[in-house]
Amino acid sequence: MKKVKIIWIVLALLGAGTLRIPVSAAETNPIIIQIKGMACPFCVYGVEKRLKTVSGIRSVKTDYKAATATLDKNPAVPVDLGAIEKAVRDAGFTVERIDLSIRGSPTVWEGKPALKDTESGQVFLLVEPGKDHFQEFLAPEKWSEIRRETKVEIQGEAHAHIGSSPAIAVRSYRRMP
Repeated sequence: MKKVKIIWIVLALLGAGTLRIPVSAAETNPIIIQIKGMACPFCVYGVEKRLKTVSGIRSVKTDYKAATATLDKNPAVPVDLGAIEKAVRDAGFTVERIDLSIRGSPTVWEGKPALKDTESGQVFLLVEPGKDHFQEFLAPEKWSEIRRETKVEIQGEAHAHIGSSPAIAVRSYRRMP
């Protein structure tokens, strides 16, 4: 009888603890990678195996029919887009696009519009999407709207810059409370 009480007490404490764990902002904003070349479940295994080795990635869910991988990352760890692209390449495939949402504060980085991630402190340059590549930094009128806010969420396509902050082509943005 004493063992049963102890077990119930432990289970109650564990259950109470898990109910109080907050969900971070990054958990609600996964990184979605469009991958070229995946054709079967074995492809999924190879991609997931490589992506799980990238620092800060907590889980990977891959769908070969949709040709996507959805990553859940540790919000305190900066996104390493170069490492994500390399992991996909090492698995034998090509990254077509990386979509993500970043929540943070507008800032200026080396004289250019940027957003500093609230959780990790990582800085993302803000650019306009272009046909061939990201053509230019954020348009002045759009930057003027964004920088007035103290905290925003920006959604768009991201890419790595060698030796510089990653960039995100701003598809949409919204004010955060």
